Amino acid sequence: MQTSKLTLNKQITDRRQANDSFDISVTSPEGATVGTASTGLSNTATTGALTVLPRAAGQGYTLGETGLTGNYDQSWSCTNATTGSITPLPSGTGTSVQVSPQPGDDISCTLTNTGQKTDLSLAKEGPASAAPGDLVTYRLIVTNHGPGNSTGYTVNDRLPAGLTNITTTTPGCTVTGLDLACTGGELAAGDSAVIEVSGIADGSVKTLYNSAVVKSNEIDTDPTNDTSNQVTTEIVPMVSLAVAGGLLVLGGGYALKRRRTNA
Repeated sequence: MQTSKLTLNKQITDRRQANDSFDISVTSPEGATVGTASTGLSNTATTGALTVLPRAAGQGYTLGETGLTGNYDQSWSCTNATTGSITPLPSGTGTSVQVSPQPGDDISCTLTNTGQKTDLSLAKEGPASAAPGDLVTYRLIVTNHGPGNSTGYTVNDRLPAGLTNITTTTPGCTVTGLDLACTGGELAAGDSAVIEVSGIADGSVKTLYNSAVVKSNEIDTDPTNDTSNQVTTEIVPMVSLAVAGGLLVLGGGYALKRRRTNA
């Protein structure tokens, strides 16, 4: 009986994370595994040329993959080295296809996985002014603009001098001195996560300037929005009032003279 050859190749483009790995396999219509391969940390893998029995249409071999396929786009391309063969070849997308080789066919199929990129941005909110002793709270908003889901991110924020007793209750965040460091988990395309951090204005500086930076685990398509806008907070001293010797004294050296009216 004349046999056929069947090869399954794997190609990874724009790998999302260095340890992403994919296993490929060729399975007979009866469910038996004919050949396997794994990319490991490589960008390619192949089963090599497998000698298989020809099959009638509708009784094809299944070519497929397993692994972290959810964050990758798949595309198939197949060729037949046998001149004059009219065997239908699979194409399109998806994690598996079927092919029914005819006698003498030499079919080679390549499954290419292209990593879905992400675009994380960071925006920051805070008060325009505060008085010494006031609690100053900043809100940091991490947004995933897609198209791919983010497996995680980090946010770093060097808070300005002039703040004391800095704290955060956001999970995954810690404060060391003036430094806020956060590690976030998965963030689906279109979703946002909010981080809050607070400190007491001690009045030692007149103006607080603050911005922060986000870094995605994956390739970021637009790094220009990874640094947040700068929040500027003016520290305005409280105005003190006092009455002394018929004068109303205002903070800052101003005074109003109290005028007596006779009945």
